[in-house]
Amino acid sequence: MKALLVLEDGTVFEGESIGRAGRTVGEVVFNTSMTGYQEMLTDPSYRGQILTLTYPLIGNYGANSADFESAQVQVEGLVVKQLCDHHSNWQATQSLDDFLQEQGVVGIAGVDTRALTRRLRSRGVMMGAISTLWRGRLGREGLDSGALPVERRLPPRVRPAAAFARAAPARGGC
Repeated sequence: MKALLVLEDGTVFEGESIGRAGRTVGEVVFNTSMTGYQEMLTDPSYRGQILTLTYPLIGNYGANSADFESAQVQVEGLVVKQLCDHHSNWQATQSLDDFLQEQGVVGIAGVDTRALTRRLRSRGVMMGAISTLWRGRLGREGLDSGALPVERRLPPRVRPAAAFARAAPARGGC
């Protein structure tokens, strides 16, 4: 099934759906680690974010119940270049794709994660949406007009300074 990643600046990446079909929205971030994808998916520091993994082949050692960093998956979505079809690890109880489906994570494979990472590094972190649901069709030139009206209206990013200001103690307090 086809999937799309749409960034707040209007950039569209096409790929294949992994995990659960549907739509998700979050702040698009990247991680350059070669291993530890299950730990990243369950790391609370990635809560509400769409995680891009820059290592080109992800999923080769599957998933298991021992490598959780928290009680549940924290990411809103996952972006990879290539998802490994067959895992090979004695501890694995399921493939990464099965794990994503079980956990309800919408993802996309087949994205040029290097190009996406360069865009995020040069322009800053952006909101984005991964979707297997859109109107219109994909042609040789990409999307036809009006195919992504919902994804084009992404929510604004949370500004850390504003969030900290709301959480700051009253004057004179600690």
